[in-house]
Amino acid sequence: MKFKPEEISCILEELMERLGVRYEKDLAKKLGIAPNTITNRKTSGELPYKEIVKLCYDRDWSLDEIFHLSNQKSGTIKILNNDRSKNDANHKLYPYYTLDSISKLGDKDTSDDGALVLPRLKNEPEDDNIIAVKMPDKSMEINLKEGSVLLINKGEDRIIDGKIYLIKILGEVYARRLFKIIDDNDSIKVKSDNVMFSDQTIARDNIEIIGILHKMIMIENIE
Repeated sequence: MKFKPEEISCILEELMERLGVRYEKDLAKKLGIAPNTITNRKTSGELPYKEIVKLCYDRDWSLDEIFHLSNQKSGTIKILNNDRSKNDANHKLYPYYTLDSISKLGDKDTSDDGALVLPRLKNEPEDDNIIAVKMPDKSMEINLKEGSVLLINKGEDRIIDGKIYLIKILGEVYARRLFKIIDDNDSIKVKSDNVMFSDQTIARDNIEIIGILHKMIMIENIE
């Protein structure tokens, strides 16, 4: 079965997120295949499909939930006004925030930047907790591509070790993995997936959590 590069990235991210691993070599171990198998298959636009199906069967995971990300990809998405009539059984309007406006999120419930109409998510959290934000940089590649759309659950601010959060530090917005550190400052380790970006240890009081990553959607262009 052939996949496009952005589809492969989405599927692998979903699997690694569920399994609590950060690297493809660790995912390969969970799948019972050689460490270089995933890399080799990706080069030819393939995935270890049989092994993924077996993993899902063993863990009682829905294949639709693993592979549906590739079906949510879209070439061009238009920003619309916050018109709730665009919601239907298959699609939903998600408030869209630019990096310039995300800092205003705590002061009001709606976005001045419009909204994105996207396919409804499976296992979606409580209504109106999901917002759409454009990935600001390359700090989380290969898992989160710069310019991709992050669907953030702003109803969840508990820190779960290893999960990806949209956070604000000194007025700047970042997407990072967070890990709790037990010390006098209740410090948090702020970690990137891209080794070109430095990790930080920051006191909890100096980090504002906007929300936790719910899904990433690859979108070629936003108008």
